[in-house]
Amino acid sequence: MKMERRDSLYCIDMGMVIAFLLCGVTGILKWPGLVGVPGWGCHGFGTMTLIHDWSGLALCVLALVHVAMHWRWLAAMTRKKLHMR
Repeated sequence: MKMERRDSLYCIDMGMVIAFLLCGVTGILKWPGLVGVPGWGCHGFGTMTLIHDWSGLALCVLALVHVAMHWRWLAAMTRKKLHMR
């Protein structure tokens, strides 16, 4: 069964939201001196770093796919804005 464009966009957008939240939360938790997580030794910090790095990479890839899927709209809006004074 073929996925409709709107369903694909929904999946990509939800993936971006999840990746953003994971990257953001782990980034805050990793911030030196900002939040100390009791019981998280070196192993926990390594796991958090891994989640942070992979969710950041996923966010970048999904954002590129998102832009590619909206490319015609972006190009049309850019042309429209450049021709307006």
